[in-house]
Amino acid sequence: MIKFFRKIRHKLLTENKFSKYLLYATGEIILVVIGILIALQINNWNEVEKQEKEAQTFVIRLSEEVSQNIEVTNREILREQEQVEKTKSLLEMFSWSQDKITSREIDSLLFAIMSSNSIDLKKGTLEEGLNTGQVSLIPNSELKKKLYGLPAFFEEIMRLEILESEDINDNMVPYMYDHMNFKNMDNAFSEFSKNLKPSKFKTIENRELLNSLKFENLIDNRFYNTNKSLENYKELLEELKTINELLSETKLD
Repeated sequence: MIKFFRKIRHKLLTENKFSKYLLYATGEIILVVIGILIALQINNWNEVEKQEKEAQTFVIRLSEEVSQNIEVTNREILREQEQVEKTKSLLEMFSWSQDKITSREIDSLLFAIMSSNSIDLKKGTLEEGLNTGQVSLIPNSELKKKLYGLPAFFEEIMRLEILESEDINDNMVPYMYDHMNFKNMDNAFSEFSKNLKPSKFKTIENRELLNSLKFENLIDNRFYNTNKSLENYKELLEELKTINELLSETKLD
């Protein structure tokens, strides 16, 4: 084809038809430009198609990760609800007659509420999508907005979990070291109880704790913190469910 065009140019020049040669040369340049533009457009189409496939793969992977986080959050909500009920039960005992309460009941409740909860959320796919720009390829603007805001949501959950853990370790546990027998409590309720014998020390009368204002404040603080965590987990669950619905609705042709 190139050889054919050269022959035409040579013929026009040898016949001294310079104006026709310029017209022909201009047309040839236009054809070359059009060819380049077509090639660029095809390349753009291929690139767009590639990005759409990558985005679709990312959406599928992210949907799987969000589904896992929904399951994890549901389990954490159940655990937090149990702690809320147990702290509430212990708080109610402060108004009961002590002859209606046993030390074992108090031990049982304390054993349950002295542990802090921590949710194990999966973040790998989301972080990858944010770092590589895959999130920006998703056409659903509402979904993108929620995905960009999810890391801050996770950080707030983690911040409150840390505060709750610090309150237990810095305030409640030190107080309980002086006011209860940990070995006897573990012997009664721990999963390792078969390896323990009762403490040789005099059993502390746990019911006396119900006459302590400080103890009531510690338990009330646990009640507040567990309720606050429960609210946060429920809010997180609703956000994850909404994101999962948007991911399911996202169709990339």
